[in-house]
Amino acid sequence: CFPSLRFLLSKPGDLIKICGPNNHWAVYIGNGFVVHFGAPNSPSASSSGEVDGIVKKEKIQHVAGEYSWRVNNSYDEEYKPVSPDEIVKKACSLVGVSLTYHLTKYNSEHFATEMRYGKTESRLAYTRSLGFSVLCSRTYQARCKMLLSDEDK
Repeated sequence: CFPSLRFLLSKPGDLIKICGPNNHWAVYIGNGFVVHFGAPNSPSASSSGEVDGIVKKEKIQHVAGEYSWRVNNSYDEEYKPVSPDEIVKKACSLVGVSLTYHLTKYNSEHFATEMRYGKTESRLAYTRSLGFSVLCSRTYQARCKMLLSDEDK
């Protein structure tokens, strides 16, 4: 999809996956905005230690920067999402709140899935806990890029 078409296809409550060096997840809340969680200014945010993180509301273009993004509600196959209104309300209620970020225990994907399903899930954290972090992270990035290039045709 072209970027402008992605906005039309994105619905409030959708999970957004940003494909970059470290995949990042957010909750789409409408009008080009997402709510997301992370520890962006911490050098240890990519380590396995705990650091302070913050929940932010920002334009998707600002969060994604040069990286591609897409809707990814793949957990819908396993869990029933709460209503879009509830997802947006809960995510927005946490904007500005400081939470503990941990790469494998509570990262941006955990946050996003908690908003949509009421459960914390992270496939990347699971693969990292198994010791496959570099391989799986690169595999997910390549797959995401491949899917995006197919959509743009």
